[in-house]
Amino acid sequence: MVLGRRLRTPIRRTLGSVVPWLGVFAVAAGQLWLHQYPVPAVVVSLAAGALAVGIATRYVLGGGSFERRPQYDILPLPDERHRAAVIVNPTKVADLEEEYRAVCAFFAAEGWGHPLWYTTRLDELGVGHARAAAAAGADVVFACGGDGTISSVLSGLAGTGVPLAILPAGTGNLLARNLALPPDRDACLRIGINGWDRKIDVGRVDETHRFAVMAGMGLDAAMITDAPARLKARIGWPAYAVSAARHLFDRRAHIIITVDEEPPVELRARGVVIGNVGRLQAGMILMPEAEPDDGILDVAVLVPKSLRHWTMLAVHVMRRRPAHRGARIEHFRGRRIHIECDHEWPREIDGDLLQPGREMTIVVEPRALLVRIPPGSGAFE
Repeated sequence: MVLGRRLRTPIRRTLGSVVPWLGVFAVAAGQLWLHQYPVPAVVVSLAAGALAVGIATRYVLGGGSFERRPQYDILPLPDERHRAAVIVNPTKVADLEEEYRAVCAFFAAEGWGHPLWYTTRLDELGVGHARAAAAAGADVVFACGGDGTISSVLSGLAGTGVPLAILPAGTGNLLARNLALPPDRDACLRIGINGWDRKIDVGRVDETHRFAVMAGMGLDAAMITDAPARLKARIGWPAYAVSAARHLFDRRAHIIITVDEEPPVELRARGVVIGNVGRLQAGMILMPEAEPDDGILDVAVLVPKSLRHWTMLAVHVMRRRPAHRGARIEHFRGRRIHIECDHEWPREIDGDLLQPGREMTIVVEPRALLVRIPPGSGAFE
């Protein structure tokens, strides 16, 4: 076991595989040169030494089990106490089979049972899978995909008391970023079984859809609609900036926004973003007061008229400072937000597109979802 740990670099592994063989042949050559052993005895000795070295290098260097290593295809035992469910979006994983084997190996090494495994489809984006996993008694449900997959899974878990753990695999991964989750798969798996449970709010759109990050109308949704798929695969979230540039000067909408019982406010806007969290990619801040567990949704209404306004807004956001009124952004906060506009606008929740519409009603469900976060995390208290 100690030798296996010390031979992990490529050079050491090469030396570790070559030197024993040289030793075997050197001993055989010495025996022949000294004429102390008959040739048949030397041949038998050489064969025995080769067999011993072959077995040793197989187990120490080739991944055998002088160390106790997890096996991949482990059947669940009747007395298992801990079991997870994993809901995977196959379009977000480069090698689904490798992902399956690695995740199963991790749980086996941790003493957990073989996980319940679900893959999303066009007719089942994760809501039904999440409900099935909760009903089956899963201790934790992992969502492996982007924010849209996580949104679907949390829609099935909200109110069940079963915690959601996240395996980030999408383009934006905004919820993972806002909860200070690492990008490493094994680290997120470890957080999923050993992390802390925290209750966070959930936004509900038009009574049927839920989100944990953001919902939007106008520019936000148009940007997601037109982001080039190949560019997203190649460079990730910056592809959205390319798409956004195409829509900066789209026709503005006349909107009426009503927050809770406050009087309606009329604006000419390019887009509206409703957030449960306020940070975008690369730590950029759009809604500085947003917290995922404060029982309040934050609203950013984008109202720039010119390129100068867009430039001011971009500078403030990229400098990770709250945008002020001079950047032509209006902020609201409330538990129920209703938006009406004078023409159909594209709409989205957590990166998934909804049907375009003229209205959107968003209601907060306070602390409706349990999520697993890193122990001692400062993501939120």
